[in-house]
Amino acid sequence: MVAEFSYPSSHDVVKVNKTGYDACLPANANASFSDGSTTVKLDAPGKHYFICSIPSDCAAGMKLETMGFEPKTFLSPSNNLTIGL
Repeated sequence: MVAEFSYPSSHDVVKVNKTGYDACLPANANASFSDGSTTVKLDAPGKHYFICSIPSDCAAGMKLETMGFEPKTFLSPSNNLTIGL
């Protein structure tokens, strides 16, 4: 699972913890991106938090809380499956 961001060069995407998300504080960021087109792999289960580091933009709602999930492994159906009543 990934999160994809597309944004103008005057903005950025900063991965933060819950405290940074709630307070719009990019300090102690886990990662920071400013290339205008960012794909972040959500490789851990649980919540992930992203903000724009411009305080007024983050306060106006330019932030995202999303959920990461563990990948599930699916078994192939058997070629010898018999269903009866």
